[in-house]
Amino acid sequence: MKNEVLRAVRVLYRIPVLGYLLHNAILLFRLPTLARNFAGLENAWRAQSAQFEERLAAASQRLSGHDVHAAALTQLHEHYDRRLADDLKRLERHDQRLGEHDQHVMAYSERLDHDARRLDQHDQQLLTQVLRLDQYGQRLSQHDQRAATQIEQLTTQSQRLDQYDQHLVALSQHLAAQSQRLDQYDEHWVAHSQHLDQHREALDHFRSALGELQAQFIDLRARHEQQQQEAVGRMGQVALQQAQQERRLGALLDETRQRLPAPLDTPQLAALAAQYNHLYDALYVRFEDDFRGSTTQIAERLRVYLPILQTVSRNTGPLTILDLGCGRGEWLALLTQEGYDAHGVDLNQVLIDDGRAQGLAVQEGDAVDSLRGWPDDSLGAITAFHLIEHLPLETLINLIDEAARALQPGGVLIFETPNPENVFVGSQTFYLDPTHRNPIPPVTARFLLEVRGLGNVEIWPLHPFPEAEHLPSDGIQATSFINTHFFGPRDYAVVGRKV
Repeated sequence: MKNEVLRAVRVLYRIPVLGYLLHNAILLFRLPTLARNFAGLENAWRAQSAQFEERLAAASQRLSGHDVHAAALTQLHEHYDRRLADDLKRLERHDQRLGEHDQHVMAYSERLDHDARRLDQHDQQLLTQVLRLDQYGQRLSQHDQRAATQIEQLTTQSQRLDQYDQHLVALSQHLAAQSQRLDQYDEHWVAHSQHLDQHREALDHFRSALGELQAQFIDLRARHEQQQQEAVGRMGQVALQQAQQERRLGALLDETRQRLPAPLDTPQLAALAAQYNHLYDALYVRFEDDFRGSTTQIAERLRVYLPILQTVSRNTGPLTILDLGCGRGEWLALLTQEGYDAHGVDLNQVLIDDGRAQGLAVQEGDAVDSLRGWPDDSLGAITAFHLIEHLPLETLINLIDEAARALQPGGVLIFETPNPENVFVGSQTFYLDPTHRNPIPPVTARFLLEVRGLGNVEIWPLHPFPEAEHLPSDGIQATSFINTHFFGPRDYAVVGRKV
């Protein structure tokens, strides 16, 4: 640290004005130190003199009785006298040097005053130069900003020029390739013009042949329409004959009951009642074909339930699924394709025979009775599509209870039914099926599942009218109300889980 300070002082000494001022300042700074040193010497000399005098007094007292030592003491006294004389001379020389230093200090102080005045002038000049430098700095910063902006613009332009150069090169290459292709096209054009003449001749032959085919197609279409009308007439006759046979069979059964000589026992009555209950199975199958929709459409709609089965399967393992009122078997076929162990039950013998013909695991029977045949916690999912609207309340409650018993923990119960919150459904389309008893509102279905012990019950709105049939959205509340209650979901599903 001390070396660094000395190095800095030497550097300052080299500056003309500052070095001179620094030298004078150091001299002024050292004058008090010299004065203190002289004062210390004088005090030391006086202290030594006092000590000598004390010693001499003591020695004179001690040597008063010893004349032998008087001469030695005298010599010692003389020696100290000489030393004192030398010290006095030295003090005189110091006083002279102090006087000279005082003169030098006065001269230095005058020069310092003169230099201070010059420094004040230099300071004012420096301030003026600093202000001018600040102005120059601001102007330079502005110029730098402008230069940076211009450099960025030039860089962007240079990049764009590079891109243009690349594009020009690519275009030149593309034009060269196009020119080559045009040459090839010119060569091929001559050949194609020759082939076109040949194609024109062939086209004339094709047009004549097409006219003959169109005439044949018109004739075939007329014959097909005639055959279709004949087939419709035959189907009407078959339906009429079927209705007549059903009436005759019903009359025959009634007459058989009346003419029997003895009353029938319970098994005979049950068998006769079972046969009588299946009297209109074919009629209901025809009704479903006309009003429910094609099997392809129904299977596509039912795909919405596959994700929830996949979730249950991940949580519980492989699923055994029972479909109540399986009908034409669209859901069972879809489940079989997805690899599930699917079973179905239905009362309609015609539908059961058709399901077995498809290779589906179906059996004839009542939904509640079929559920009672399954052990506790044995089914991963139980489904029933458009079944619960056919059931009395007591039967529906028994169905929910048996389903809750047969479901394994984590299993799911799914009921799909018409949505009476849609005005068209609740007032018209629900009653297209004469076997429907009454519509079930979504809140009622949720309540029945929850009160019979199922949890996490959800309502899924399904199958709204197409968006094209909705009223245009205009922000009016009445329009939204109409779209919701007239064109909203036509069906809904209530989904419950066994907790």
